Amino acid sequence: MKYLTPRRFLLFSFVFIISFLIPFWIHNAGDKVQKVFYVDPVNGNDRNEGDSSHPFMTIEKAQVEVSKVNSHMSGDIIVYLMSGEYSMADTIRFSPKDSGSNGHQVYYMAYPNQVPIFSGGKRLDANHWKLFDDKKQIYRISLKGLKPFRQLYVNGEPAIRARFPNATDSESLGTYFTTQGADVNEKYMVVKKSNLPNISQLQSGLEMIVHPHWYHEILRISLIEDDPNDHMQSRVFIKMPEADIGLNPAKGNKFYTNNPYYFENDLSLLDMEGEWFLDEANEMLYYKPRMGEDMDTAVVIAPQLDKLISIDGTRENQVHDLYFSGIHFQYTNWNWPNSHGMVATQGFQIFGTVSAGAVEVQYASHITFDNNFVQFTAGNGLQFIKGVKNSQIKNNWFENVGVTQYA
Repeated sequence: MKYLTPRRFLLFSFVFIISFLIPFWIHNAGDKVQKVFYVDPVNGNDRNEGDSSHPFMTIEKAQVEVSKVNSHMSGDIIVYLMSGEYSMADTIRFSPKDSGSNGHQVYYMAYPNQVPIFSGGKRLDANHWKLFDDKKQIYRISLKGLKPFRQLYVNGEPAIRARFPNATDSESLGTYFTTQGADVNEKYMVVKKSNLPNISQLQSGLEMIVHPHWYHEILRISLIEDDPNDHMQSRVFIKMPEADIGLNPAKGNKFYTNNPYYFENDLSLLDMEGEWFLDEANEMLYYKPRMGEDMDTAVVIAPQLDKLISIDGTRENQVHDLYFSGIHFQYTNWNWPNSHGMVATQGFQIFGTVSAGAVEVQYASHITFDNNFVQFTAGNGLQFIKGVKNSQIKNNWFENVGVTQYA
């Protein structure tokens, strides 16, 4: 699995790079340890005793065993995680019963030189890809039973949702067209007719991605029609509810003039290597491979799970004294824009909702995330929602995070 390339280094920020330069933190041998468990997703078994020779297979089993011995702790409890991808059919949930006690902590941490991966993605079977369009070299695969998704990853690289104009500039992520105007009351953008995609019939999933000044907007399109005032222009009408904020009357029409934009999410737009399109209605995924990619061997990951870890207490009964280290949190999903669009302002504050986090914490204290790797998330990385105190996010590496690294 590739985690860093020069292109991704330039495009996506990561923080606290020191975590990449030093080895994982190892529990201090001088600290008192009450109990140690081992989890191995490859060779473990939940009927085992959980020692180094007979590890558990799942985090959930380790949680059950920790809860039997953590009420009156005399030392720390360590759950060592071995290499491999941990099955994530659902979010792993930590409640007050999983907490440390008597000033001691429960550690969930990578065993030295091991790489535990908590993944919310589904690897697509390479044997099921079929050539759909020989001339354009577009492949497709059936996705029966999978949830929709807005991100796709091929061989450890983000693929591009089919768009027009194509993304050809690695720094600006453009190219872009620019809006000619708008009507904030009638809820439409004005664009050059020559800049419309060549779509014979408007599909329900077509979106317009617009950047009005410091905003980022995902606008679902309800109708495209000729501008009766100018035969060289067209009106792009926007669906509710995002039209209320994405075309805000308080901003005025001028605010939405000369805004960079592109169209996204239609099969007709799939014309560049590395682009993909998901036909939700027919549960089919289309992809045009990059040079050198072989669909018989390509590792294609479709995110399915919004949230990998939830640490959730209450105001009266908080989760506390948990420590996570050396874990790779990867491939999360977030489909809220599919039904609501999205309008975000500075700091990627989203109107009407908060993006899902790969890890979410609320009503908790003394929670630490140290030397973890957060990658390929549709929403936030590590998210402290509310009621969190005396807790730390330190020395973590964030890459290809869809919204913010931590919040």
